[in-house]
Amino acid sequence: MNITLENIDSLNAVLKIEVKADDYKNDVEKLLKDYQKKVHIPGFRSGKVPKGVVRKKFGISAKVEKINELVSQNIGNYLVENNVEYLGGPLPVNKDVDWENSEDFSFEYELGLLPEVEVKINKRNKLSYFNIQADDKQLTEYATNIANRYGTVQNPDAAEEGDMVYGEFTQVDAEGNHIEDGISNKGTIAIAKLVDDKVKAEFIDSGANTRIVFNPKTALESQQDAMTALGIDETTLANIDSEFAYTIETVNRMIPAELNEELFTKLYPEGEVKTEEEFKAKLKEEAENMYKNDSDRKFYNDAVEYILGKEEFDLPEAFLKKWIKANQENEVTDEQIDADFENYKTMLRWQVIESKLGKENEIKVEPSDIEAEAKQLVSLQMAQYGQTEIADDMLDGIVKNVLDNEEERKNIAKNVFDKKMTSLFKDKFKVEDKEVSVDEFVAMMKPAEEK
Repeated sequence: MNITLENIDSLNAVLKIEVKADDYKNDVEKLLKDYQKKVHIPGFRSGKVPKGVVRKKFGISAKVEKINELVSQNIGNYLVENNVEYLGGPLPVNKDVDWENSEDFSFEYELGLLPEVEVKINKRNKLSYFNIQADDKQLTEYATNIANRYGTVQNPDAAEEGDMVYGEFTQVDAEGNHIEDGISNKGTIAIAKLVDDKVKAEFIDSGANTRIVFNPKTALESQQDAMTALGIDETTLANIDSEFAYTIETVNRMIPAELNEELFTKLYPEGEVKTEEEFKAKLKEEAENMYKNDSDRKFYNDAVEYILGKEEFDLPEAFLKKWIKANQENEVTDEQIDADFENYKTMLRWQVIESKLGKENEIKVEPSDIEAEAKQLVSLQMAQYGQTEIADDMLDGIVKNVLDNEEERKNIAKNVFDKKMTSLFKDKFKVEDKEVSVDEFVAMMKPAEEK
């Protein structure tokens, strides 16, 4: 087999492959022998089909299969061994192939080449890094959430504004009578999420065995709340026009934990927090560390935007449009490709720059990096539910389950790479630190059309 690469210009090339009979004949014969053992053809016993019959029936398809495998494998090897940097993938040049009568074959593939890019970032290039400061409002909310999380649940006789009630929904007719085979479900209602004042008033001061008839679709804060309460999906909810009777079984009232040394010791067993003042200082530190991920993401996005605006280079656009069209699952028109092409070009231009920066600065994502990132993500998620101390074997098991999912593994690897790129940008740019409040940062992140 002979493979040659012919450059048309700096961005486009043609890959030519010549295949001789000796390159594929042995593989085809092995495949036909395998067919002969397994194929079922009427009139012949399994495994006893004559070779000539198998060749006549499957010879061409076996030949096509093995030549395509051979070409694909050798193209991949050639591109790697010769360090050919390309975009998309090889695109076959369509031409008639006489599979039946030819022994030797010649194939051509269009190839879009990676452009030469020189990314220049230095300390003359300025970027702002926004340090988000937690204010008293956020710290009070965090402290309240923690107090509730470590609080106790009481079951008073009558409900108040902040309580939750547990009971059973049953679908009723216009007279309030139970509908046979109607929807029924046991669920919880947060009284604070009732937006119908009349219905809310019925719940206040009510207790076990109280029956209240109302429409969850209009009485609850959101359609999602109604679906959750009734245990149904969006389509079912849309088709319901009747009311429901809700019979309270229990009233649940959260009594928040006191902000005292006993709670602080549960939260911080090392003993570094003993007073409410130290607790709030610790909360501020943790909140601002949590916001750091948001600050880093904005800094990364600002750096990407800056570099894309600074670095200009061409792409093999005609090739890329053909490649996109050829690789769509559903048929698309040239007009559809043109409409989205600018966004695709921006994404691809960044991939080219990112690849260049990664190679020049030896940025690599090792398996140990992925595992460490997964552990951190799992630990943070568990901490949100109050599980701050997790046994190593349990944590390792959860991380393994996460990383066994190939899509999750890819996403985590991308997170690791982006963090390393962010560190690179902090080193390369002249970074100006700016302090902002949470509200200011949220306003900053809103799309332009919402500002």
